[in-house]
Amino acid sequence: MAEVFVSEQIGAHVVVFSHDHCPPHISALQRREAWTARIRFSFVTDVVALWDVEPLRNAPRRRALGLLLDEVQDRLAACRRCWWSVQGTTCLEGRLAMAQDREESGSLTLLSRRRGKARQVRTASYEPDSEDLRLVFGDSSKMAIKAGTGTEA
Repeated sequence: MAEVFVSEQIGAHVVVFSHDHCPPHISALQRREAWTARIRFSFVTDVVALWDVEPLRNAPRRRALGLLLDEVQDRLAACRRCWWSVQGTTCLEGRLAMAQDREESGSLTLLSRRRGKARQVRTASYEPDSEDLRLVFGDSSKMAIKAGTGTEA
């Protein structure tokens, strides 16, 4: 387990567990109130979203969850850095994407199904210091984008 930060708003410890699996996410452990929330994030977009809360009988109020989501959004680079450090994956391998400007920085849109000139991501790596996301596609073309600058369709 690697701690990302301690929530100033609700006192939860925000962590990445070594046994976690894709998609990228953090777990917020609120020991005093006995609940855990998982929050998903992406290396491509800056969207963060509540995944689940357990146990439901101890679930926090919406306001507390909203404050937690805001803190994760504010510390998204640290969440990505920690996930990459612990898991060593961006969870993008095998995903379909529309990319422009091969071999250069360009735009990237993740797709839920094949369409147009979609290509499959073969490998993806992340450079935490520069927040660069480097992709290699199935056709061996490459591209780099800043984390959080892509879209999801």
